[in-house]
Amino acid sequence: FGTRPKVAIIGDLYVRDNDVFNQNLMRDLEDYGAEVRTTPLSYVVRMIAEMHFHGLKVEGKYLSFVQNKILVEVLESVEKRYFQIANKILKEDFPHYDKELLNKLEKYKISLKHGGETAQNIIKIFSLLRHESDLAMIIHVNPIFCCAGLISESFFKVVEKDIDITVVEGRQKKSQ
Repeated sequence: FGTRPKVAIIGDLYVRDNDVFNQNLMRDLEDYGAEVRTTPLSYVVRMIAEMHFHGLKVEGKYLSFVQNKILVEVLESVEKRYFQIANKILKEDFPHYDKELLNKLEKYKISLKHGGETAQNIIKIFSLLRHESDLAMIIHVNPIFCCAGLISESFFKVVEKDIDITVVEGRQKKSQ
């Protein structure tokens, strides 16, 4: 059989994981022989939380930082229990978000103060590469005319050169 090329899908949560909005993108990629990889919702929540924690520390809101950090630590411990069960099959490392990933934003002159999808997409790319070093392609999907998606798209040619992996925009098929 061999191995199938791994294709990651990033972008807007509602489009990425919804077969109606993404017009069966995952199924089509699998029909073409690809293994599709996405960032699970629990990882995205933890990533956004880490970005939020950084902002709280910078703003000196230490009590809120500690309260939020404890909540996420409890949720993460529950997630790790389920991850260990699934990992008997998956055999993957538990994804984590650290300063190294957040520092990737500096290269592209993006600050965590720039809330929204663009910072998340850059971090998703480098996080996926940390765990999936053999990605063949990354597809970015977002709703049509999505401002945040257009901003993300403007960074992808530079990111593509840095990671040596093609990053493409998922486009809607024409109605028949």
